[in-house]
Amino acid sequence: LVFSDGDIVTIQWRVEKTAYGTYSSNSTYTPITINCGVSVGGSSTDPIYLSTDYVSCSLYGADKLELKVSRGSGGISDNPYIHFEVEISHDGNTWKPFGHMQYSNESNSYWFDHVNFGGKLGNEAKYFGYIRPIYFSTNEYVASVMLLDSTHEYQIRYRYYTSNTSTYYMDSFTGSYSTITIAADSDCNSNDIQPVTLTTYQLTCLENKGQVNFVFQDTTVTHLEPYGPARLFYQYSTNGGVSWSKAVTQTDELTNSTNFNLPSVQVPNGQSISIKWGYVRSHDYYSTNGSYQIYDRNSTYYTSDEPPTEYAFIRGLTSSGLFFTRYDEGNNYWGEITGDFNANFMNHVMVNTTDVQVDCDPDSDYSQTLTTCECDDLGATSTLSITN
Repeated sequence: LVFSDGDIVTIQWRVEKTAYGTYSSNSTYTPITINCGVSVGGSSTDPIYLSTDYVSCSLYGADKLELKVSRGSGGISDNPYIHFEVEISHDGNTWKPFGHMQYSNESNSYWFDHVNFGGKLGNEAKYFGYIRPIYFSTNEYVASVMLLDSTHEYQIRYRYYTSNTSTYYMDSFTGSYSTITIAADSDCNSNDIQPVTLTTYQLTCLENKGQVNFVFQDTTVTHLEPYGPARLFYQYSTNGGVSWSKAVTQTDELTNSTNFNLPSVQVPNGQSISIKWGYVRSHDYYSTNGSYQIYDRNSTYYTSDEPPTEYAFIRGLTSSGLFFTRYDEGNNYWGEITGDFNANFMNHVMVNTTDVQVDCDPDSDYSQTLTTCECDDLGATSTLSITN
């Protein structure tokens, strides 16, 4: 039998000479309270507590909600592994997996470090990970982020069990759920008062063919969380949106601006170009060593900027309940990302569409000046001056 931390268990027993005998009366043990050496709550005074916060807000793109499992000030009497199952809902009825632990300010020897793009699949997708709290100082944590719509209310539910091993069994999650309500935050997006802007310029044409220069600028000066540097995502079409470039381009963080020419070659005058784009702002996380976060893929780690592989691990949930990931494959452990951004990710991160045309014959302003002179015996002269 499996019981949860804090359960009260009463055992009755008796001894009979024959099976199913009724001679003896039952003996009852004093009720036993299951004590796993640690408890989980929602306050910093608990040994372990869960908390949430929007750490990235984007006017034109998805927002990041961070879920933290932190070491509180409460005492711990044992050295357990605490395993968590975590799900999220947009309406309190339909539940989706939140994802797995992603980064910490403690070595991954003491928490669940799963570096597969896409994460666990099937029923195991609900597994958030484990933490060994005895190795964490007060306020140290393990965390993960998910792409949400901050203007909508969500709910997170979780349950846990303790064991003496890092091996987890989904059947062991038998206790009741605890629920965290994430209230809608109207200020998250509206306070992104200096969003990324797009300006286009017509380049000089040659033989009636040309390109358009696209300039994206992040004018935010302070870049204080949740309005950190933006990472841009874009995709373009040269046939009015009938089809789009297969690969989505993901830029590095915009320290100020980035610009590029589309298409990659000159096209005839009048050619239409559509670009879908959006951005997600960076968030702060502790990383002084590759073992402190999963994004390094066991090779390169990032001490300040967000790693470009981050979005291969993050999941998303819209206000209408559409669950999406950036990466569809769940078994890519080594090497570079091989899969494209899927359609759901693109539709809910790249929320803007801008349409332009190659214009090799732009409208011109003409001015003219006509000067006449009085006639005399030598004739008359006149001057016509036209300026383009």
